[in-house]
Amino acid sequence: MRFVLLALALLAAGPGPAPAAVDAWDDEINLSQTATDSETGLGHHPLAVTTDGVLHVVWAEKDGPNQNYRIRTRRLDQGAWTGSELIVDYLATDPGTNGGAKYPALAALPDGSLHLFWHDYRVAGINNVEIYTKELAAGSAWNAAQSADVRLTTTSHPETNGDNGYVPVPAVAPDGALHVAWYDFRYDGSNAEILAKHRPAGGSWDLTPGDAADDRVTTDGDGSEFAALGVDAAGDVHAAWKSLGSGTRLFYSVRDSGTGTWSVPTRLDSSSAVAGAPALAVEPSGRVHVVWPDAAEGGRALRTRFRETNGTWSAALRLTPPSFGADEPALSASPDGSVHLVWHDGRNSLFSPEVLHRVKEPGAAWDTTTADDFPVSGAMHGAVRPSVLAHGDDVFVLWRDGRAGNNEIYFRKGGPAATDVSAQPGSGRIALRAFPNPSRGGAVRFTRTDGRATGPLEIVDPAGRIVRRLRTGEPWDGRTTAGVPVSTGAYFVRSREDGTARVTVLR
Repeated sequence: MRFVLLALALLAAGPGPAPAAVDAWDDEINLSQTATDSETGLGHHPLAVTTDGVLHVVWAEKDGPNQNYRIRTRRLDQGAWTGSELIVDYLATDPGTNGGAKYPALAALPDGSLHLFWHDYRVAGINNVEIYTKELAAGSAWNAAQSADVRLTTTSHPETNGDNGYVPVPAVAPDGALHVAWYDFRYDGSNAEILAKHRPAGGSWDLTPGDAADDRVTTDGDGSEFAALGVDAAGDVHAAWKSLGSGTRLFYSVRDSGTGTWSVPTRLDSSSAVAGAPALAVEPSGRVHVVWPDAAEGGRALRTRFRETNGTWSAALRLTPPSFGADEPALSASPDGSVHLVWHDGRNSLFSPEVLHRVKEPGAAWDTTTADDFPVSGAMHGAVRPSVLAHGDDVFVLWRDGRAGNNEIYFRKGGPAATDVSAQPGSGRIALRAFPNPSRGGAVRFTRTDGRATGPLEIVDPAGRIVRRLRTGEPWDGRTTAGVPVSTGAYFVRSREDGTARVTVLR
C-alpha cells in the first residue's frame, strides 16, 4: 500500500525529491546454484557497479582441487543475469586443503575498470597466505589464468609462524586512487596488524618485495583484524577495525590524502566487549558512520557512532536489542545521503538467523525501534554474511544461505517507490527506465519496459524546473538547454505517455 500511495502522490504532485526508504523488493535469487559450498567472505565487498551500469557479483566456490576454493562471478546487465564464470583458478598443483582463493572483494573505478582482491594459499598453503589482485579493463573479459593474477604482498618473516594476510577490503577515491587494507601476521605469528596499500590514480601498485611498500596502520601488538574502509570526497581514507587487546576494542584512523600518513588511532567503544567486525560508510557530505556488534549487555547488539567533518564523534547509539544476537553488519551510503545497513540476527530463531535491512534517511537519525527492519532473506536457514551496495535508486544485498542443504549465494534488489513510476492510468503499467543510473555525465538513455521507443521527454530538477527537453529517442548528455552541465543530484525524467523516472547525476 505504501508503494502505491507514494507512486500516486508523485504523479499527482509532479517531480520532487524521492524518498530514501526501500519500498519495493524483487524476489530472492540463488546466484551460485551448485551442490558445493559457496562463500562470500567477511570483507563485505562482493558487489560493484561499473560505469556502464553493470552490477558485478563475486564469490568463492569450493569446487577446486583438494576441496579448495576458486572465485566465480555473475553480472546483472540491463535486468538480465549472465551465467556463472570462473575468474580465479586454483590448480591441482597448488598446496593446501580447504584453502584456495578466498574472500573476494570488488572495487569499480571511474575509468570503467573493475578490480578484484582476495587472499590466496597458492604460495605455501597455510604457512604463507598472500593478498592478490587482478583487473578487468572497461569493455574487456576476465582472464581466469593465474598469469593474470598480481601478488600484492611478498613478505618474508622467518621469525613468525606464517606470513599470512587475510580479508582484503578495497576503497576507491573520487579521482580513481585505489586503496586496500587487510590484517596480517607477518610481524607476530599470534597477533595480526592492520596493513594497507595504495595505488595512485592513473598509476600502478608498488610491488617492491618486503614491507616497505605497505602501510602499517596499527602497531599495538594486541592483534588487530577485520578492517573496514571508506574514502571521502577529499580522498582521505577512513578505517575502523577490531583489536583483541585488553578485552576486545574498536579503533578508527584516517589517512590524510595530502601527506599519506595515518592518524593516531581513536578508540570508539567503551566496554571492551566488541563482539565482531565493524562496518564503515562515508556519506557524500563526509560524515563517517561506523556500526559494530557489541556484547556489553550479554547478547550481541549493534551499536553505531558517526564522525562529523570537523572530527567530532557522536555518542554511541544502540540499534538492536542484545536478545537478537545481531552480527556481521555491512553499510553503504547513497548519493542522496541515506545510509543502508544490513546484518543477520536471530530475533525469530537464534539457530536460524536471517538477514535484515534498515535505512537511515538523509538528515534523520537512526530508527532504534526495529519496527521498519525488513527481512531480506525470505527464509530462516542460516542466512549470514550479508553485504549491501546502494547505487543510484537501487539497493543490492548479497548473503550466504544454507536453505539448499549446502551454502549458496543469494541476492535481492530493492528500491524506492520512485525508481520506476508507473505511467498514467490506462497505459498498462508501462514504466520508464534510465540507463546508466547513476550517470557520471555521459549519455543517459531512456527506455520503456515494453521495449517501445520513448516519446518526447522533459528533464526536471527537484524544484520542478524544466532543465532540458529531449526529442523522441534522444539520450541526455547531462546538460541543460543552454549546454551547461547540471550539478550533482537527483533529476526526474517525465513523459506524457511513459510516466516518470528518476536519474541521479554524479560529478
